[in-house]
Amino acid sequence: MSTKVAVLGAGSWGTVVANMLVENGHDVTSWAYLEKDAREINDQHTNEHYMPGFRLNPNLKATSDLATAVDGAELVLFVVPTNVVRGTAEQLLPILQRTGNKPILGSLAKGLEKGSYMRISQVIDDVIPAANRQAVVVVSGPSHAEDVATKDLTALTAASKDLAAAQRSRPSLLTTTSVCTPIPTSLVLRWGLR
Repeated sequence: MSTKVAVLGAGSWGTVVANMLVENGHDVTSWAYLEKDAREINDQHTNEHYMPGFRLNPNLKATSDLATAVDGAELVLFVVPTNVVRGTAEQLLPILQRTGNKPILGSLAKGLEKGSYMRISQVIDDVIPAANRQAVVVVSGPSHAEDVATKDLTALTAASKDLAAAQRSRPSLLTTTSVCTPIPTSLVLRWGLR
């Protein structure tokens, strides 16, 4: 079953995740902060700055317009640097309010917010109220962009207070070389207590 997915962030991890999702048969739009990066992904099917020598699936679409990226998305994945997650979520909120779209929001960013020391899932939860989303799901490794790109064996865990949302996210993240296990909490993942 194909899912409409927006991947926010076109760095190495965001690019590889977006490409993996396209290869899994999903309708994916990558949001790149810079228009030149979106053009390169669309026109040349590469992202040489972050993933030199890596060819992207020609079905991967990219845009630097956030509203276009998330239009109709059932799953929105935050794969931007930790220091811009809050700002990205603040830009996303009025779009969700205007369109009435309520996607599952996924966090693939690592770390804590500087100053507040909030986990990234908490930042997303703090900015985007439940009325404008289904759930917040945390996706964590052990995995590296290069490992996923070269189809090395990897493992992901999708965790959420809403186990059903974690389970709905799981099929999007499965490949022949990676497994994804849903669990009913995100605290364990973010503090490395597995």
